[in-house]
Amino acid sequence: MNTSKVMAAMNGNAAKKMQALVYQAIVGNTTGQGGIPLAQIDPKKGIKTMTNGKVMFAAIDQLKRIFALNWMAWIPTCVVGSVGTGKTSEAEEFIKELDGNSEETYHQWKILPSVMEPSDFGVPYPQDGKLAHLAPTFLPFNCQDKGVMIVDEFDRAKPDVQNTFLQILLGGNIHGNVISPNAYTIMTMNGASDMYTTPLSEAARTRVCSIFVSTHATGNLDGWDEWAENNEINTATRGFVKFRPELLEAKEDFEELALPNPRTIAMASKIMDAADEASFRTDDILPLCLAGVVGKAVAIEMMAYKEMVDKCPDVDDIIANPEKAQMPTDQSVLYAIGLALVSKVSGDEDQETAKAVVQYAARMPEEFTAFVLRKLGGKCPRIHTTKDYMKWAEEHKMIIM
Repeated sequence: MNTSKVMAAMNGNAAKKMQALVYQAIVGNTTGQGGIPLAQIDPKKGIKTMTNGKVMFAAIDQLKRIFALNWMAWIPTCVVGSVGTGKTSEAEEFIKELDGNSEETYHQWKILPSVMEPSDFGVPYPQDGKLAHLAPTFLPFNCQDKGVMIVDEFDRAKPDVQNTFLQILLGGNIHGNVISPNAYTIMTMNGASDMYTTPLSEAARTRVCSIFVSTHATGNLDGWDEWAENNEINTATRGFVKFRPELLEAKEDFEELALPNPRTIAMASKIMDAADEASFRTDDILPLCLAGVVGKAVAIEMMAYKEMVDKCPDVDDIIANPEKAQMPTDQSVLYAIGLALVSKVSGDEDQETAKAVVQYAARMPEEFTAFVLRKLGGKCPRIHTTKDYMKWAEEHKMIIM
């Protein structure tokens, strides 16, 4: 079932119950840093997501799938990592695979804002008594071309250049020139661990999925060795790195960029929907992508909700067979299912669906039945005159009074 839509219905008592799970995830079994231990979140699934107590870390070999998931959700990706970790290379490989696996052509537009000025994004010239701007050729302006814009080392750009590109990131246009709607954005940054960088504004932080690539993440050594083999690095060098793996580890001190607000919660919903549709593995990258838009703590809470909602019976199956469909025992799940069922009723004229909702709700504990029927009655008043409703109301007078 579409978990994000059911999750949206959960609040109130459900949130209180989930708080205990969140605290356990954030505080339980800590390393003394106030975060999840430097270990796999779910060893049974082989999830490699790690954290330093501030942010979740991705391994370099997860990046292409992260790009693919965010591409499906059409959420720009901002990769933050130390110098030389392969952020840009992975983005370029992603574009090559897109182009190689499609009958259509996918372009790469690489931008180095650290050496640019605001005027590089459009040169003014007079036109019919007005001032217009010539569109630069290094970006896909005023076309329908497909591909990826790689905005490299974005945090090395001057604030006025960042603000200029922000117009493209926010609205897809600048100076009247419109970026192709088929051009996806991947940004790379070195983060606060590097010198001479400029922090992102809150406006930018809440419009991208921030992914932190750590040289300490599980699997990075194997990922580097695979890259080395594919790039003809000699065996002696590869063996030396296996002997001294600490040489690949950089000193890192990443700070959270994502913020939970109505926009980023909606972005998280799109990412969850994309994960439901994806044909590739997403269980290890979904927490990273959610944390990239709403922050680590909220992402953990959303994943806990998702795990619980995944246990829910399908709403359409319930409506098709209300008297025999599975009945959850968890109160938070019952609450979510009740709201999801009511949302399926289009109005007073949708009597067949409303009847099925009443029949299923009548099997719930009486306080939940009363809650669902009250919600349903506000949306479909005619339900009060049906046989099923009147039967339950007669038997539970004290509940509905």
